[in-house]
Amino acid sequence: RRMDPRGRRHRTSALTIADAEFFDSVRRSRRVLVVLFGGLGDIVHSIPAVRAIRAAFADGCVDVVVSTAFADLVAAAVSADHVWPHEQHKTGWSADNLRQFWRLWRAGYDLCINLWGNNHSSVVALATGARVRLVRRPYETWKRGWRWCHTHAGIYPHLQEPMHRQWTKLLEQLGFKVEHGLSFRLDADRWLPEAVPREQRRRYIHFSP
Repeated sequence: RRMDPRGRRHRTSALTIADAEFFDSVRRSRRVLVVLFGGLGDIVHSIPAVRAIRAAFADGCVDVVVSTAFADLVAAAVSADHVWPHEQHKTGWSADNLRQFWRLWRAGYDLCINLWGNNHSSVVALATGARVRLVRRPYETWKRGWRWCHTHAGIYPHLQEPMHRQWTKLLEQLGFKVEHGLSFRLDADRWLPEAVPREQRRRYIHFSP
């Protein structure tokens, strides 16, 4: 048992700490799901990591589950085979969530990679039933979901570098080939909202911390 920051005791699960040989152990996976939650800045910073995962399993199926608000952005930025829009509810799970869990389980994923690691994303990862479920150890380690819903955990320091570099460095540490940096092009017609008139597009720059 370990003590969390609030002074409460909790058990640790039998998680395997993933190392440099992790990718070699899963490279034959045919169906991969990336669990990706957070705000707009988090989603943008995650794109290099998701692209690295897509490239690593170029001959397989790579899907992404992401908050509904950012599903179009991820679809435009990452060559995923399928993007699952997911509605998050602070008060629990909706009937639509439960139906989606059933569909995720039936999809038959071999590998699930949870980049976020909070309780909500951890339950989504568990719902896939994937044989291997990798999570990045979250900053708030006292939350229990990440410990109990995954088979493997990757460890990389928080807060010391930009988020995009934290995720790509973690993948590199686990044996993935990555390209560092945060630079990519998007097809504006695929994701800009209709609220931005077409004649006004290409005149805006979005800055995100």
